[in-house]
Amino acid sequence: MNTTARLLQAYTRLGLPNALDSDDVLSANLFGQYQIPVNMPADAKVSNAYARAGDTYAACGSPPCALDPSRPLRDQVSLKLPCEPAVDASDLPGDPLGGCLVTSARSRASTLMQRYEVWADQMTAGLHRERVPWMNDTIMGLRIATRRHRAGPSSVPSSISAHNCPPPCSSEKGDRSMWTEVVTLPRPTPEERH
Repeated sequence: MNTTARLLQAYTRLGLPNALDSDDVLSANLFGQYQIPVNMPADAKVSNAYARAGDTYAACGSPPCALDPSRPLRDQVSLKLPCEPAVDASDLPGDPLGGCLVTSARSRASTLMQRYEVWADQMTAGLHRERVPWMNDTIMGLRIATRRHRAGPSSVPSSISAHNCPPPCSSEKGDRSMWTEVVTLPRPTPEERH
């Protein structure tokens, strides 16, 4: 379960970064409060859900709690309540919380699949393009360098300099060294231009 969630997160970040940034449903199902249930060390949603269920039973005190199938679902943070109905309850674990976790995982996986299909259809139709963010910066720098190389040093617009870098030429950390290198290319000789 954890490996599957990590792979979905990694492949979506790598292959659909622009879609991930613009699609709240896609992002929420992979990284949000109601994401696919995971039990990672830094994000132990499944263990925390069972710990909360145990706490609600412990609050009953000495006599056991009265039979109440909604008790383990009380105060759950990572589950949308009421739980999604099961299409086929025959393969659920048999406890209310486990059943809710399984149906939630199935519902969220189905939503993810639908979002992936939407983005794939848009890319197939030519309505959406994906690029790795650092590739956008590199391609922009290459285009500018190519234009400058073809036309000579006077072709760089005055609004573009190492001090005034238009987006998206800088990295997330504000590093403009790539841009500076592109702008300060030496002037090509007449032999290099041909």
